Amino acid sequence: MHGDYHQQCISEDRRALGRKSFSETFKKLKFSIFQQCKDQCDICVGAKLVNVSEEKYDRPYDRKTLAQEEKKRDKDESDANTEVWTMDLQSVLTCPKTQASALYYKPN
Repeated sequence: MHGDYHQQCISEDRRALGRKSFSETFKKLKFSIFQQCKDQCDICVGAKLVNVSEEKYDRPYDRKTLAQEEKKRDKDESDANTEVWTMDLQSVLTCPKTQASALYYKPN
């Protein structure tokens, strides 16, 4: 990234910023070359490709809201001796790490 910028400045006979100044300016302007993606299920990938209906896409979010409401209700109704434990199973990473689980299924 900085090397390309530096070569461009040399070819245009301009003075180039140092690597640190270049990186700070790049971040300050909120530029990015690489985008870190979260793991996505088949429904999310299908929605981006417009292969999944909006109703099917919204279903996991409705379930998430319901789970959050249940957790809150359990916490509100519990006494001092009760423990409420939750776990995010979607954050479990698989190996190899992929953007969608479709990799694991052989197409017909």
